[in-house]
Amino acid sequence: MVPRKGLKTVSDSNIDGEASDQATLLCTQCGICCDGSIFNCVNLVPEDGKVVAPLRSFSGKGEGDLLLKLPCAALDSSRKCGVYPNRPQICRSFRCALLRKLDTGAVSFENAKEKVAVALDQRAKTLKIVNQFVAVEDRDLRAIHREYLELGNNPDVNKLRAYKEGQLLLNALRRYLRQNFHPNSKVVKDE
Repeated sequence: MVPRKGLKTVSDSNIDGEASDQATLLCTQCGICCDGSIFNCVNLVPEDGKVVAPLRSFSGKGEGDLLLKLPCAALDSSRKCGVYPNRPQICRSFRCALLRKLDTGAVSFENAKEKVAVALDQRAKTLKIVNQFVAVEDRDLRAIHREYLELGNNPDVNKLRAYKEGQLLLNALRRYLRQNFHPNSKVVKDE
């Protein structure tokens, strides 16, 4: 679950025009914050009102808490948001570590696009192998990883090599996402 503290957001007025255009372009080609790779749900704000289909929401532990379930049902197979113009406020204002680097000039637009491409490629390769052992469709990465680890050393002996490869790939993917996208990553200039 996304903690209320530490979530990096920004108002649109804090970003200049070109940076905002680049951020929008990068964001709409990425979707990592929407596909369950970083979070399993996000807190909605009262200004969002009632969430409409295809979005899936549920009540949190606190009174009045409303959470958006990830992966987001509005993210289509081409990684485009089906409700982008009307997306919730948290989605509008969220800034992953890579977008914050782009905003500050710590990473170029081209380099940011490369990081997104690497992440999406790693994710696809990882989930293809992991899917041999656990269901991956419409599930967040944390749940997939947890179930995968619960298999322990008991996968089908004929698939042991693939299982170990999946385990290594899952760990590498999570590390890459934490370093480059997770909102609590430090924003330092890329070399």
